[in-house]
Amino acid sequence: THAVHAVAFHPSGDHLLAATEHHAIHLYDAATFRCYLAPQPSDHHLAPVADARWSADGSLFASCGGDAIKVWDGVTNRCVRTIASAHLGAPVNTLCFGGGGRTLLSCGADSCVRQWDVGSGKLLRVFEGAQQTRRTACCFSHDEALVLSSDEKTGELVAWEASTGAQQARYAAHSMPVRWLAHSPVEAVAVSCGDDGLVHLWASAYLL
Repeated sequence: THAVHAVAFHPSGDHLLAATEHHAIHLYDAATFRCYLAPQPSDHHLAPVADARWSADGSLFASCGGDAIKVWDGVTNRCVRTIASAHLGAPVNTLCFGGGGRTLLSCGADSCVRQWDVGSGKLLRVFEGAQQTRRTACCFSHDEALVLSSDEKTGELVAWEASTGAQQARYAAHSMPVRWLAHSPVEAVAVSCGDDGLVHLWASAYLL
C-alpha cells in the first residue's frame, strides 16, 4: 500500500526490512510473510523511510527518514538511538554499516557523507566535495580504508581516505548521476549504476 524505497535481507536470510513511504519500518518474516512493526509507536520515523540496512552480524539495523537516523536492536525491534538532524536539516538518503558494525555512513542532500559511531551516535568524520542533492549511495571499501560515493553533477565516483576524510581520487564513471553503489566485502571490486542506464564494474586497479 506504500511505495517501497529500499529492502534488505537479514544476513541469515530469514527476515526482510522494507523502507517505504510509511513512517514505520516494516520487518517481514521471509517464511511466513508476517509483518512486524516497532512495539513503541513513538519510535517510528516522523517522515517516510528512505533506507534501511542490517549490520553484518544482524544484531542491529539502521534506518533514515527525513533528517533523522535511527539505530534499532535487531532482536527486539526497538529503537536504541536516534540521531536527529543528522545532516543539519537536509534529508538523509542512504546508509551503510562498516563491516564490524561499529560505524555507520550516511549520505544526505547537504552534499556530505558523514561517519557515525554506532555506540554513542557521535559524528566521527565528514566527507565533502561531491554534490548529492538527490538519492545517491555511499559505502566502505572492503578493508574500510576508503569511503566511496558519487558526484551528482559530474557522474564521477569519489573516494576519500576513511581515516582522515581527505579526498583521494575521482573516477570518471557515468554520463548522468549515479544512483546506487556497492562494494564487495572481501576484495577491491565495486559496482555502480546511474541514470544513464548503465552498470559499471570497478576492478582493483581503480580502487586501490
